[in-house]
Amino acid sequence: MCSSPKSSSSSRPKVRVKGLYEVMDPEKRRRFTEVANRADERKALRQEVSKRWESKHGSQTKPSGFFSWFSQLIG
Repeated sequence: MCSSPKSSSSSRPKVRVKGLYEVMDPEKRRRFTEVANRADERKALRQEVSKRWESKHGSQTKPSGFFSWFSQLIG
């Protein structure tokens, strides 16, 4: 039937979406990789230090709020 609704996606040309690395020149790609690797190393080091501190000191987070403050004040 001629009057039946058509999908608008069939009339659009298929365009390939380029990835992040495809639009970068090789020098920018190398720099991006270096920065990302350094950030990953810093994150791993931070997690390791945090884990050591947690095992040494334990989880000593004090409850914060009015009720805990008030109970410490009275007790």
